Amino acid sequence: MPLIDDFANEVNSYPANNVTLTVVDLAVTPTGTVGAINVNEVWAFRVRVANNGTLNMTNVSLLIEGQNGTTVSGIPSTGLWVHSINPLALPALNAHSTQDTGKYYFKAPAGKKPAGTELLRIHVSSYDVNLDWILINNTGDSTTPTKTYTNEVYP
Repeated sequence: MPLIDDFANEVNSYPANNVTLTVVDLAVTPTGTVGAINVNEVWAFRVRVANNGTLNMTNVSLLIEGQNGTTVSGIPSTGLWVHSINPLALPALNAHSTQDTGKYYFKAPAGKKPAGTELLRIHVSSYDVNLDWILINNTGDSTTPTKTYTNEVYP
């Protein structure tokens, strides 16, 4: 069944082809140098998850990993600092929509790092999809097929 196999492959690669992740709302906590990340500073951030495709996504989980000595936490500066977190899933991310996560935190590495050093790596670790958007938004009025009725009318 090539059609079913092709569809399954599309669903499997859906995040790679249709989801964009962006780190947003970066803010040093509690205080620090705005725009400059200093050693051991704690920064709050959110992840913007954009579903650019035509499938509704549900139970979207992210894996957030610290890189190059960066640690992460789901709670503010008093939190447990670990290499990676898998926070609660976004319950629903409809087709062609964007949603920001709650706040997460990272602690900068203990030593100086050069410009361009990767501090976080984030990816979709699990998700479900449904066809609601496709089935609901692609139905409605249709001008085809059209049937006309013809007949002679007598006086």
